[in-house]
Amino acid sequence: MKWALRILVVLTAILIAATAFLFVPNAQLAIPINWILPKDWKVQLPQGLHLNWQGSSVSQFQLSYQDCPLISADKTDLTWIKQNHLFVEQLDIDYSCLSLFPQSENSDTDTSLKALLAVIPDGEATIHSLNWKNLPANFNPRIIHLLEQQAALKLSLSNGEIKATLAQQAVNFSAFFANGKLNADLAYRPSEKEQHKLTLSAEIEDNFLTLPPALSAEYHWQLPDEVITTKALQTGHSTLNWQKNAEDQLAGNWVVSLNKAENDKLDFPFLFDGKSLEIKQGRFDWSLTERFPLHGFVSAKFTPQSFTNEPFFPLKTAIRISLLSQNSWGKGNIVISNSEGEMTEQGLNLPLRLTGNIKHGNFILYSSIPLDFQGNYDDLTLKFLPTSLLRLTGKERYLTIDDLRFPLAGIKIDKQGIHGRLHAILRGQSPDFKNIEFHLDGQAQNFKAGALDFFQDPRDPKAVKDSWKWRIWGSSKLDALNSKVTLSGRGQWHKNTVQLNELKGDLSSIRLDGITIPKTELTNSQAIKFNIKKFSLDGAIQLKSPEINFDYGGLLPKPQAKLAFNGELENLNFKGTVNTTELGPLRLFARRQLTADASKIIGKLYWLEQSAQGFQPLFPFRSQWIINSGTIRGETAFTTSAEKGLIAGGHLAIRNGGLSLPDGEIKGIEFALPYRYRDGRFHFGVKQPIDVNIAQIKLGELELDNASMKINGYYPYTKAKPLNLNQLSFDLFGGKLNVKRFALPQTELAYLNLERLDFEKILQFMQYQQIDLKGKANATLPFWLSGKPCYICDGLLTQAETSYLTFTPELLSEMQKSGYTEQILLHLVDKSTINDFRSLINVGPKGDLVLDGKLKLSSNQNQSKVNLNYNHRENMFDLWHLINYGSQFEQKLENYLYQKLEK
Repeated sequence: MKWALRILVVLTAILIAATAFLFVPNAQLAIPINWILPKDWKVQLPQGLHLNWQGSSVSQFQLSYQDCPLISADKTDLTWIKQNHLFVEQLDIDYSCLSLFPQSENSDTDTSLKALLAVIPDGEATIHSLNWKNLPANFNPRIIHLLEQQAALKLSLSNGEIKATLAQQAVNFSAFFANGKLNADLAYRPSEKEQHKLTLSAEIEDNFLTLPPALSAEYHWQLPDEVITTKALQTGHSTLNWQKNAEDQLAGNWVVSLNKAENDKLDFPFLFDGKSLEIKQGRFDWSLTERFPLHGFVSAKFTPQSFTNEPFFPLKTAIRISLLSQNSWGKGNIVISNSEGEMTEQGLNLPLRLTGNIKHGNFILYSSIPLDFQGNYDDLTLKFLPTSLLRLTGKERYLTIDDLRFPLAGIKIDKQGIHGRLHAILRGQSPDFKNIEFHLDGQAQNFKAGALDFFQDPRDPKAVKDSWKWRIWGSSKLDALNSKVTLSGRGQWHKNTVQLNELKGDLSSIRLDGITIPKTELTNSQAIKFNIKKFSLDGAIQLKSPEINFDYGGLLPKPQAKLAFNGELENLNFKGTVNTTELGPLRLFARRQLTADASKIIGKLYWLEQSAQGFQPLFPFRSQWIINSGTIRGETAFTTSAEKGLIAGGHLAIRNGGLSLPDGEIKGIEFALPYRYRDGRFHFGVKQPIDVNIAQIKLGELELDNASMKINGYYPYTKAKPLNLNQLSFDLFGGKLNVKRFALPQTELAYLNLERLDFEKILQFMQYQQIDLKGKANATLPFWLSGKPCYICDGLLTQAETSYLTFTPELLSEMQKSGYTEQILLHLVDKSTINDFRSLINVGPKGDLVLDGKLKLSSNQNQSKVNLNYNHRENMFDLWHLINYGSQFEQKLENYLYQKLEK
């Protein structure tokens, strides 16, 4: 404003001087004009001044300040016949010359509007083409484009009333001043989608360079997407008004409202007394920032050294901001205060304090932080003073934060980042972990905390860049395994990656669905990296345990798992192997799915065909049942979660398996076992029964060949969920043994069917050498496996074909010593044909056999016929022990040798 007034005074002086020197030759007119001009000002009139009775004209005119051509005019005409009228065809203003004006001025001298209007004659002034030159490159491109467009300006003065209009391609301006009141309208419309309109009304005092005692201004805008993409900000209006009060202060209000967001508003009442600008309980409601809407009050006072005279700085500040917030936990309020701040031309010094809490979204942020904010504007520093503490509670994605603490005393933040000891303490819960308590503690150097575009790199190329190196330690409870986890390690945060370089941990004893795992060691086999932008994790860990114990008695010795993982935290992928000292590798592929309420692991476990001896430790009686041959392969799909436990399904295939038993052996085991596992129970043969084939089962001297059966059902079994063994069949004593239907637990009689068993082989097995019996027998034996009420209940033994009975010479010789009756019976029965044989068989709960038989025999070429009733009692357990005594010794010795080899 002052430079424009200065130019106006100079132009008025030129006009007066030109009138005074009308009779000076044209070529020399500029010389006397320059005599009366202020220092550093100069006029150039290359073609002089042309006069006639109607007026005067100047072809070219130039006004310079310190030899800089400030104003250049072409074709300037001044007429005064009817009224004074000044017309300029083209007027160019060189912006660069304005920078030469003195920067420090004293404004104590009043500038009188009446005095100024008294020396300016009434009339009109028209500038056909007003242009700006040498605009600064650092100007906003939109302002440069606007000023580069030529404008037409028209001014008029009549009886103290001033009218002004300015027209340009995108701008229309009009103003009217009369009786101390100014009304102005400005419209700027660079395109159809963008419009600006300003309306102003003010009272102007005689000293018009002072602020008007009353002012009312209203601004409306409409902006396109190219200028601002936020829809709510594209249309709105702002008002500014003030009025001088009784204390000679300007009391006013500044309001900003948005057309599409009626609740978003700035409302700042203020007072200005010429020395200080004070905001009185201003209100702001700004919800456009979705992550953190701003609501609250602000009170502030700004006191420069001088508002009117140089210097303006230092500027004293006093600020109090109350930031309001609200969520499901209630209302929050945090106060940001500064009582003795100072701003200078070079920098600032603002002691700040943050006190209170913020309740937003799923969080509550508690703060009690004294701060020191100071430095040059290009190198500001924020220092956290003693007692600074930041606390946070709430929920982030699937992590419930019970308490997150940041002791901040001694931390410094500058344009290179964060410096000092950075410490964090976390207590919380997640779907995977309960009772989380972890500490991070380390040194930050130029640490950017992921804000890579906000902070700068240090100038020293040798300086540490963006680093927070820390130690971590703490514990938690792994919910799915009901196990306490203790961890410690070292890592760092650089750029967008949080990296755990070293990790050591222990899992306490795990008890889950019939499985017990003692203390497990955990280490990382490669760095574990977390990307804060992608929220992804990748790395590898190794787990080791002394053994895995199963409730039924089996175990896996020294299990070891190596797992690599990658992906987003909610969908983490695992890949690795599982080994024991004798089993493996088993290949593992899994995916962890995390929801707000639970964590689930879904995966598959594969093992290629390998020696079945690796599964030896899984036998509960390891010292007695020894795997001595065969191969095994299989795969399992599984899911595990804290809510449903372990759920699995797959198949197991065994080829040519062999077992050594304490009193026998099993050879040629072949089967494919599909299964499901849930709630601690296996389900076999879900779609169809499983075919099991065994080449031979040898129990002492008893040999069972070509065994086969179909299995389906559950293990462990119950009455509601039995284990079914159907179509059991094998070769025995030259015949067949089969059981059509049998279930565990046994709730009804099962039937053991014997078909065409060879009497000779039975006697040979029983080591009964006194008779020679040839023929075959059938039997149906109802039985209870538990022996309650009996092992065999009313079984029936019959012959399948005609049988032949002959006594050995040894028996005949002994019978000669018997009585007469016995000799007659022996004579009749010897070398007889058994035409019919039936016997009831019962075996009691203590193993007592009762055989009640009836035989029809014929001898001497069918001339003698005998009906014989036969009754026999014997304890089957004692008989079995007697028969197998020698064989058991041999088989136990073989089993013992297998044990030694297996070890």
